[in-house]
Amino acid sequence: MRQKTGPLRPSPTTDSPDTSTSRSAAYDRPIDLDSRLPGRVRPDGSNEPPGINPDGPHSSTARVEPGVTITQMPETQTPRPRTATSPLEPYLQSVDASLSHDADGLKIHKGRKFADIANEDGSATGLTVMVAFHELMKAYRARLPSERMPSGPALYRVADSNVWSLKKPIEYYDPMHFASSHTADARGYFSVHEHLAIERSGPYGKWFEFRVVKRDAGFAFADEHRRLIRVDPNEARGDTSVPLKLAHWSDGDIWNAYRLEGAQALVFRTEAEILGTAPDWATRFNEPDAHKFLSDSSRWSYPHKSETERAQILRSYNLSLAQQNRLRQDMEHGRFPDWAEQHKRLTQNPLDDSRFEQIAEELEPFILKMRNEGENQDFDSHPVEQRYEESFLKSYLEHAGYKRNKHDYLYRTDIPAMFRADLRTPFELARDKRLVKLRGNPSDSTTKSAFSSTFGAANALSYMEFDYYSNPRHYNSQANRYPGHFSDSDSSSGYRHNSAEESDTSFEMDDSRDYPLLRRKQTLGFLYVIDTRGIEVVPRVENIYLNDKDFDGDTLEGRISMPTRGISAERIWLVKSDLSLAARVEDILRQAGDNAEAIEKATWAGTDGGDVYYYGATAYDKLIDQIAQFGGVVLKLPKGKNTYANDVTWPVAEHYRA
Repeated sequence: MRQKTGPLRPSPTTDSPDTSTSRSAAYDRPIDLDSRLPGRVRPDGSNEPPGINPDGPHSSTARVEPGVTITQMPETQTPRPRTATSPLEPYLQSVDASLSHDADGLKIHKGRKFADIANEDGSATGLTVMVAFHELMKAYRARLPSERMPSGPALYRVADSNVWSLKKPIEYYDPMHFASSHTADARGYFSVHEHLAIERSGPYGKWFEFRVVKRDAGFAFADEHRRLIRVDPNEARGDTSVPLKLAHWSDGDIWNAYRLEGAQALVFRTEAEILGTAPDWATRFNEPDAHKFLSDSSRWSYPHKSETERAQILRSYNLSLAQQNRLRQDMEHGRFPDWAEQHKRLTQNPLDDSRFEQIAEELEPFILKMRNEGENQDFDSHPVEQRYEESFLKSYLEHAGYKRNKHDYLYRTDIPAMFRADLRTPFELARDKRLVKLRGNPSDSTTKSAFSSTFGAANALSYMEFDYYSNPRHYNSQANRYPGHFSDSDSSSGYRHNSAEESDTSFEMDDSRDYPLLRRKQTLGFLYVIDTRGIEVVPRVENIYLNDKDFDGDTLEGRISMPTRGISAERIWLVKSDLSLAARVEDILRQAGDNAEAIEKATWAGTDGGDVYYYGATAYDKLIDQIAQFGGVVLKLPKGKNTYANDVTWPVAEHYRA
């Protein structure tokens, strides 16, 4: 009497670790293995389809086994839709657990062979599939009861066990004895050289010197960890008298996309040529680079396009990173889905601003991250020019508030504030009613004179004693056109460190030379926050990643386009030493009153350099506190030293003049 067939067991999950799921009645009807359907195996083993060896590469002695019942699976389609789980799912069978294994690690009943499937750790899953040996693949493959030829993935016996895995055993080259060429050949293979590791020692420790002892010792593919895998190119070629199938794919391309090599790659070519896409048993390698993954996927839609041409096609869809990740699932082996085509058409409509919704969702937080963090290796791994057409990206940047100056740098006029470390006291800036450029960057990135500043308060602190900003020590005031007499070895001739044209301002300059310097002993530096609303600011890192342009500067640098007259003192605020408050330099001068001269002389003489350490505050800090206590206008730095440009909210209206 035939046993009653039970439902297939699904793969265990956290929600249902060992439950069964019912299937439709059409697929639960048991099949009589003795029926004479085409391709069925009869008890005597006859009627075996050509190309399949039922006994495998070496047969075992047949023996009587307990009964087995097989549940029919859905018939295959070409190509069969992919499942969301294992590629073995369509091939699972309910098999009597009392069946024993033969010497090859397989279960046999009435001439048919079955393999028990292994978990990742090599333990048995309790799941079983029917298999047949595939001569071209040189391995057992999963097989449906209705198939003449096995269509499933290859299975490999786990060493010293009776369970089988989808993972083909891999042999790695020992890196202490082998190294590869730097580039792959036309077929995608790396040439391997054997070398001898010779241990050396010296005053700085031990190291290995590698000496090549045999060139062209073999071939290799590299895995995602750059480890070298031993491969045989001849296994992937087959009969050289027959034209190569899927010729526009190199063996290296197949390895990179599907992690198949040798006989597996040869079978992949044969079946993919017929299907026009990858066979179901071929599983995509989860390439972390979405651009490369999608470029490889588009090979099926554009088989004769070059990699550069496919990249241009992908870019024309103007997809954000989130959309590209969605696309990974939808076009793993096929064409661009309808939603991608609709989005492409939307981005090509200049009259519809909703076309920028997806790129804005991605780039707005990305831009803020660039301002707060500066350069980052993660930014390099997702270049925007790979995802967006140049015209679309430029249109979005304009929509987002960027402008372009005469040097083709991106700039903005809505950045609230920038930070600057300087040795000039707030009193002299207030007296001159401006901050002027003494020395600095060439004006090849801004519309007017380029003035260096930074997006972060903490970053500005690192320049408080930096020699680059010590230039004010060589002048007694901003009006001095020439530096004073610093020492007998100093030369006081010539203009400031920038050109005469850039030094020109609208207030009267002092042409004195060799005057005695007043601030040569100054040690106290000042941190200023500059109100840049309505002023051109050129952000360095945003230009690197969004505009492919750069200038010499640090990772958080932004250049202010300084007017000829300088930046108005109304826009210059001195930050307290504890980075909690800031006040306008003009208000600080008024608050100091008659004490301003004595405070400034102490600064120039260097006698107040340790006030923060000894007394917890400088004289300038106390003036800011007094302004706050008497109800004056102060700016609160909401995050202290971690305050960045976009964190600043000004307590006053924008000043009418830069």
